[in-house]
Amino acid sequence: MSFILLLLFFPVVTALLLLFFKHGIIRNTIVILSAVVIVSSSILLLVNVHGIENTTSIPSEIVSRIMLAIEVLVVVYICIVGIRQKRYLIPMLAVPQLVFLAYLELSASSHSVQIEGNALIAFDSISLIMALVIGVIGPVIAIFALGYMKEYHQHHPEIKDRSNVFFSVFFLFLSAMFGLVFSNQLTWFSFFWEMTTVASFIFIGYSQTELAKENAARALVYNLIGGLFITAAIGFLHYMNLPVSLGFFTVKSREVALLPAVLLSIAGMAKAAQFPFAGWLRGAMVAPTPVSALLHSSTMVKAGVFLIIKISPVFSGTLQGFLVAAVGAFTFLAAAFIAISRKDAKEVLAYSTISNLGLIVLCAGVGTAEAVWAAILLLLFHALAKALLFCTVGLVEQRIGSRSI
Repeated sequence: MSFILLLLFFPVVTALLLLFFKHGIIRNTIVILSAVVIVSSSILLLVNVHGIENTTSIPSEIVSRIMLAIEVLVVVYICIVGIRQKRYLIPMLAVPQLVFLAYLELSASSHSVQIEGNALIAFDSISLIMALVIGVIGPVIAIFALGYMKEYHQHHPEIKDRSNVFFSVFFLFLSAMFGLVFSNQLTWFSFFWEMTTVASFIFIGYSQTELAKENAARALVYNLIGGLFITAAIGFLHYMNLPVSLGFFTVKSREVALLPAVLLSIAGMAKAAQFPFAGWLRGAMVAPTPVSALLHSSTMVKAGVFLIIKISPVFSGTLQGFLVAAVGAFTFLAAAFIAISRKDAKEVLAYSTISNLGLIVLCAGVGTAEAVWAAILLLLFHALAKALLFCTVGLVEQRIGSRSI
């Protein structure tokens, strides 16, 4: 439990420190030391509890209220951005989710269901593997970004240097991802889900060009749609007086869990850029290369397939599982054909990510133990390969000034 808390809160402390250091050896030292701590903690967590399924209950009321306060601030920020950019769909998607989740949190009935398996924090083999992917690849990309962002602003003097915000959001992103993979309670999961959405919005719009703002807004809309489906799943479980937790989605609960599982899988597909939600990920390549490496490898899109893998036991042998697998299969083939027709290296990698994620969704939709472990292995190897590929493309672009292949 101590390692989990460290992975959740240490990146937040790092993020707060980095806000005050835009350049220099102090910032670089903070990033490198923090990266070492996070990598070490994620490895030690896997070593100490590997193969052990466990759930941990912690006092929830204070933490939940803090989360609610943060979510209110985030939604206010989202609404201001949407209104300023005259994209009124953004507040229309964000506000209903906040209102409903606030109602659940503040009403006494939201705490009335106490059923086994409804623990707030849970970890199993899938969570530990995902935490290892986040905790190793993410910090390595952060170290790579130290040199890259310096050259990035030398090549693009017209772009305001907001490196302190960049690295601060980077570590907040890692914290949100750790929170997401260890959350068993769906309301907590939804909170961290939205935090990754907002972080990706800030990342994609980093350059503040019109194209960057447009693509960032598109990513925000698509992922808010996904969040809406998570809220709908929470509402259904609450209405049926069922556990509002990921631990509920097992083979034993298949009959009542299929509908919320479908809702959650749609949210996962939106985050994982499956067709018809694939447009936002291709647009994300306007961001600096470390952002692409992070989004495509250890965070964001992996959150989507992680969610589908977590609920996959419900889909085994069902029509709903077949439909999820069919979407994954179509995305896998269509994105692969699109990728081989592109000449921009980042665009090729973006569509290859979408294709690989489609294959993972296909395996999760099948829902058997063998297919699920195939999905996990694909997730693991794809994360490593795609991080290296994006970093390489970024370096080549800085050296020769082109991404054309």
